[in-house]
Amino acid sequence: MQTCGSFVGKELTTDLIHEARHTYQFAQAAIAGNDFDKDFLVNAIDTAPNTIFLDTTTFRTVCNEYAAAGVPQLLSLAYQGDKTPDPPPNSTYALEMDAWVFSTGHAAGITPPGLTIASTHTGSFTQSQMNATLTLTASNLAGFGPTSEQSQ
Repeated sequence: MQTCGSFVGKELTTDLIHEARHTYQFAQAAIAGNDFDKDFLVNAIDTAPNTIFLDTTTFRTVCNEYAAAGVPQLLSLAYQGDKTPDPPPNSTYALEMDAWVFSTGHAAGITPPGLTIASTHTGSFTQSQMNATLTLTASNLAGFGPTSEQSQ
């Protein structure tokens, strides 16, 4: 499964960590003085990644994980800072991207690999067919960490 530019292999573990990160995000927003405009984007984050849901005017890559087919999940958006609330879709996109980067990275400071995977073959396959060829191509997405795992 691929979400927000990251391949999710251990879906249950990743989902649990992802949702735990949302709990952390909301706890950060509840700290007095950390979210003046109440849009859940905050002024200080003490656990990496610590820039994605920071309430600044900086452009950042964010994720619309529910984008329709053919619509890019990854977006580059600017935000309004902590004096004006960001509209809900934009703040939600930042919170989702932060949770996906955190949950797929599993450790502070690690940028997870972002992959696209395509398959091609000629003709149709039949059950028990021998010597058929299926080609899988994996490519790195720009702005994500490198991949180094091999499969057999």
